[in-house]
Amino acid sequence: MVISVSAKWWKATFWGMLLLGITGCGTFSGSSVSSSSGLVMAMPKQYPAVTGFSFSAVSPELEGAVSALQLNNQNHLAAVISWTNVPHSASFLLWQPGATHPPIIPYFHVSATALSPSSQIIVGGESNGKNVITFGQHQWTWSASTTRAPQWITASWNQVIYAVAPGTKGGWDIIKISSQKLVSESPLPLNAGQHIVAIAAAQNGGLWIATSHPNQIVLWRQGTFQQSYTLPGRVMSLVRPQNPRSLKSANPVIALLASPSALPGTADSVVEIASHHLRVDKLAMAWLVGTQQVPFIAGASSADWVSPHHLLLTLWDSGLNQVAIARLNLDTGQATILPNSIFHPNLLNAQAPFFPLTASPTKNLIVVGQGYGLAFYITSSATWTQFMK
Repeated sequence: MVISVSAKWWKATFWGMLLLGITGCGTFSGSSVSSSSGLVMAMPKQYPAVTGFSFSAVSPELEGAVSALQLNNQNHLAAVISWTNVPHSASFLLWQPGATHPPIIPYFHVSATALSPSSQIIVGGESNGKNVITFGQHQWTWSASTTRAPQWITASWNQVIYAVAPGTKGGWDIIKISSQKLVSESPLPLNAGQHIVAIAAAQNGGLWIATSHPNQIVLWRQGTFQQSYTLPGRVMSLVRPQNPRSLKSANPVIALLASPSALPGTADSVVEIASHHLRVDKLAMAWLVGTQQVPFIAGASSADWVSPHHLLLTLWDSGLNQVAIARLNLDTGQATILPNSIFHPNLLNAQAPFFPLTASPTKNLIVVGQGYGLAFYITSSATWTQFMK
C-alpha cells in the first residue's frame, strides 16, 4: 500500500524548508520542481520498520543537512536544517500531527542554533554591529565590543539560556539569560589553547562544557568550575536526559566519546556522569545482525537519552553505507540493534555522515535525520495511523 502524504505536510514542509528561496535547484525522486510536486511514502508491510524519504538529485548549490531533531511530549516534531554553503543561515520547522501547513521559518546572520526543551529554536548571531539571541518572540542583544557572536547555545528545562562566545580579547565568555533578561556575561577560566567542542545545560543549574586540548568535561556554575573530569578521547556530543525528573542523580549528562581507535567521524564510547561519578561504556565496533548474523561494522553518530536506564544511538557503517538504531542499557553497558532498523541513507556530496535522532516519549516512533531527509522507525500500524494520518 502506498500513501501520498504530501497533501498533509511533506510537500509544504520540506519542499519549503529545504528549498526555501532556491526553487529550481533540485528535485525529489520522481518529481519536478513545481507547485504540484509531492512526496510518496510506502506504508510498511510489517512492523517494526523504517520508512521515509530522501532526494535522488540535488545540485551542488545545496549543501546542508538536518542538524537537530526533537519530539516533545505532545509529539510535535522540531527540526533544524543547517546550510553549509549559504553562510550564516538555517531553517526551522515545528510539525504537529495532522497539520496541513507547518510553519517554516528561515533565519539569517546565524552563528549557532539549538532546540529548547519546549521544541523551540534558539538562534544566536550578529546583526548591525550587535550580538543577538532570538528565542520565540524574545530577542536579546549586547555589544560586539565585548564578545563575538555566540558559537554554542543551550537551554535548561526552566528556560535559562546559556551561550558561549569568543571574547574580543581572546578566551571564551558565557552569556546567561534568565527570566527573559540577559543577566550576565562571564569569562570562562579555560587554559590557553583549550577549545570548546560541546555544551549542555545542567539540570540543577549551570553548564556542562566539553573541551579538547585537553579532553575534559567540566561543570560551570556561578563563575567557577565545580566538577572536572579528564576523558580518554574527544567528546563528539553531549546528551541530556529526555525527562530529567525521572533521574534521581544530580546534574546528569552523557557524552559520546571518540577514542583514538574509533572509526573516523564516529564515537566508540558512552560516558555517563551522575552524582559526581563517571562511568565509561565501550561500544562494540563489530555487530552481528539478524538471524543470519550479518556483520555490521559501525560507530555511534548521535544519541537520545530516552529513560533513566536506556540510551538510543544511531550507528554508521561507512563501508556498507548503512545506518542502524541501537539501544544501550546504561545499567549493564550492553547494546543491541533494534529489529529491522537498518537502512541506507542517501547522502549527497558535502553531507557529513551525521544522523541525529529523537524518540517519542512512548518510544513507538524514532525519527532520524539523513542528509536532506528523514527516516521514521515505526513500531506498529497504530503508530503509522497516528503520525502519518
